[in-house]
Amino acid sequence: MHFIFSNRCDINFCSNVYRLSAVAGDKLRYNNPGIADLSDEYRPNKLAEKFSELYDNEWTEFYEDLERTGNDETTGNTEENIIGQLLQLLQV
Repeated sequence: MHFIFSNRCDINFCSNVYRLSAVAGDKLRYNNPGIADLSDEYRPNKLAEKFSELYDNEWTEFYEDLERTGNDETTGNTEENIIGQLLQLLQV
């Protein structure tokens, strides 16, 4: 919202409009689950994004490290064993 200020009264009016708009927005969001606070780090979308990043980055890297240590029957790092190790880690 841009105004052309012709005098001091217009500046005060615009300042009051901005403050009133902020108060109205705060009242609308307060205890209203239908409106998401986009600055909230723990809203469902952000949590889902963090867990997705955790899987994509950490678990994939861990899996690949286990896989690199050996991927044949003699070393025991078959895909089933790797998944079993990941499962044990999660259960701890």
